[in-house]
Amino acid sequence: KKTLIEKIEQAVQTYRESAAANGFLQKIESDLALAGDVQRLVLPNWCQINDQLISSFLYEPNFKVSGDIFEFYRIADGRHLVVLGDIAGHGVQAALYMMALQAFLKMLLAEIAPEELQVHQVMNRINEFVRNDLNGESYMTCMVALFDFRRNHLTFHNAGHPGLICCSPSRGEAREISADGRGSIPIGWSRDLPYKEEDNIDFDFEDDSIFISYTDGLLDLSKPNAPEEVIEEKNFRELLGALAAESNVVSIPFRLRSVIDQIGFSESPDDVFIMALQKNCAIPTVCFRQLQPTTNSISAGVLEFCNFVQHHTGDEELGTRIELLLSEFLNNVVLHGLVNAKRGKAVIAVRLEVQEEKIVISAMDCGREWEDVPAFNVHTARQQLEELNANRATSGRGLAIITSIAESIRRKHYRGLNETVFIIRR
Repeated sequence: KKTLIEKIEQAVQTYRESAAANGFLQKIESDLALAGDVQRLVLPNWCQINDQLISSFLYEPNFKVSGDIFEFYRIADGRHLVVLGDIAGHGVQAALYMMALQAFLKMLLAEIAPEELQVHQVMNRINEFVRNDLNGESYMTCMVALFDFRRNHLTFHNAGHPGLICCSPSRGEAREISADGRGSIPIGWSRDLPYKEEDNIDFDFEDDSIFISYTDGLLDLSKPNAPEEVIEEKNFRELLGALAAESNVVSIPFRLRSVIDQIGFSESPDDVFIMALQKNCAIPTVCFRQLQPTTNSISAGVLEFCNFVQHHTGDEELGTRIELLLSEFLNNVVLHGLVNAKRGKAVIAVRLEVQEEKIVISAMDCGREWEDVPAFNVHTARQQLEELNANRATSGRGLAIITSIAESIRRKHYRGLNETVFIIRR
């Protein structure tokens, strides 16, 4: 009897310890998920569209949290500064360093006068912070780039980071910007080796140039059954050139990551970050806007697109149809696709192009993945809408309205990005 009681008590103790350990692990995973959400809050919006540039980025932690750093800063005189870094290692420690550096960068960029901003000096200030305030216990590769879209000029400093890629959409080419032997050691390695102006790289670019930057986790992606096999840089650049020729800049990071996954490189040993950036050239027949998921922003944006179409076609009825389609679709994205998204970071990018015989609209969001649109034709869709109107039905009207206006709808999902393309005949 005594032996049996001891065995039972031992089993109960083992069960309690196992249950406590499982509860502790669940708490850690929950805390890490929260930490990941907080990390995303300190990053810029995934999409940036203003009068000078269009850009987007994809941010994939290896597990919940990431050690990749990204800061995007518009300077008073119209220039734009981009800081991209990759802290050594990954996981909680790298993520904590990332949060500290992200906060430091925001303070640093707020205190530097625009006329005094130089990329190598930003590098020196970051290095001082890592060596002094973080006790020099970690290091990171880093690139600081200053874009001047008025002069089509770029100045950047690279400290051990993967090279900056420049794509030409008109030629379907992608090439790494030559450093001509210039560059510096990663940040945090030494306090005695300053980052110098002569190691800055200057580059003049064309209006349609698309710049791609990333952390090395992208090229470390491997095949599940062949971890030593990674994507070759030559194939990588060819892929980027093709994407630049056929995609708008906002979708490129997501399409790139999706294609790499589809060709078999799906195993990720590290955090992955991809950024695409392009000058916002004033194309008379194109309207590209970033909308906040609010009633006022959607209403103002829809009205702008309606007026744009009317101005370029002289067709008031066509502008009204565009207004109705976008109003129905975008409000559905807000109500259903972005219902659980962090509203401060949940933006919608919309590109409208007036062509000779049609209007092409591309709407992109990072919300819930949408289902495919069922097969339809405009005539049948209009009949369905008339039946709904006759029966005074409210459910199903949104899709019926959209399909009665659009000749075709193509919906794709690329690694977290929904892209819906509408074709409307003039």
